Amino acid sequence: MKIKGLLFLIISNLALAQSFEVFYPNTENIYLADVPKRDKDYKMKFQFNNYENKFYVMNRLLFDNKTAKSLLYIKFLNIYAVSNRRQVDFYGFNELFPKKGFYKTGITKNFLGEKAEEYDLDNDTSPIKLWFADGIQTENEMYSYLKSLNVLEKIPKNKKLVGVSLQDIDFDNSTAGKQKKSFVKSSLENFVWSSGSSEYRKCMKNFEENRKLDLESLSIPKEKNFTYEISEKYKGKEVNGEQFEFSDDTRSTFIRLVNDKKTNENKAYYYDYSNNSVLIGNLKDDTFFYSEAYKINDDCKGSEYKKIEENDDHVLILKYPKTGKYELVVYEIQKKNAPKFLYDELKTTGFLKSIKSLNSELDEYSFNAEFKKSNTKIIFEKK
Repeated sequence: MKIKGLLFLIISNLALAQSFEVFYPNTENIYLADVPKRDKDYKMKFQFNNYENKFYVMNRLLFDNKTAKSLLYIKFLNIYAVSNRRQVDFYGFNELFPKKGFYKTGITKNFLGEKAEEYDLDNDTSPIKLWFADGIQTENEMYSYLKSLNVLEKIPKNKKLVGVSLQDIDFDNSTAGKQKKSFVKSSLENFVWSSGSSEYRKCMKNFEENRKLDLESLSIPKEKNFTYEISEKYKGKEVNGEQFEFSDDTRSTFIRLVNDKKTNENKAYYYDYSNNSVLIGNLKDDTFFYSEAYKINDDCKGSEYKKIEENDDHVLILKYPKTGKYELVVYEIQKKNAPKFLYDELKTTGFLKSIKSLNSELDEYSFNAEFKKSNTKIIFEKK
């Protein structure tokens, strides 16, 4: 896993009645902990991790074992995950935070000399409460971290964070001192895995071994008209380029043109979802020369889909792993002023405008597409 080791700093808050410390590396990670009197090992209660301003984890701990829910925010995909022991569930912001994150409870108290209002988080992933008083917010590690999580939307601009409550302990880090510590442990291990279940791997192996189709068994057109042209750009780790498509009105059939960078050969793929088949060949002068065919979709069902946002303009759909390999994908389907393409797996119609994905190596990939009307006739011939 590509998580760099970090140097931790310990901050001791001498203003509190109880012994209480905050740990954070590079002022980006914060840990709240009870400090035992006769034990050099710190019994972690709660931690806040920021990995390269890309992954944010709020993680409750007890004696170094994860015993309760942990929250992950993935900035690139703008999605959240909640881990409860070995169960991981994925969410969009509105589903996870129906009250938009921290909200005012109506409780007030004198917090270290200032009249403060209590704000609570609107789900059970965190026992932490925030205390805000009148004033201007200054630079603060805790405030900046929570703002990056998008959970401070309902905090008025004329309020400042004066403290945090963790169960029965009040904490204010403005008077903290610093001391070095060199312990680090990844919090992403709860959320990220590589291979799928043994059943899924067995299913996929069987699919790959039996994927090739007999050309004689397929209904292949002699010619076909395509009414849309689609240009696509994609980028990611060692993958940057463009591809082009011809599509019918519903995208039940389309031709994708791809340049194979290894061989510098232009390849063409004809997708026919009614036959669950893809023909592979080359396109020359409006003639598709095909030589072999394969199944498109497997039946292994390693992933599931859920709608995480929808408005008049677009819908966002998240693909997340259940039994399959780890991959998170967010699809943006344009609804307004768009073709009525049907995406069966996504259970929606429109135009697939963009894709963002993340794999188990934490590599980021993105895809953007544009369309225009056309009238292109393609002739099909076997090589």
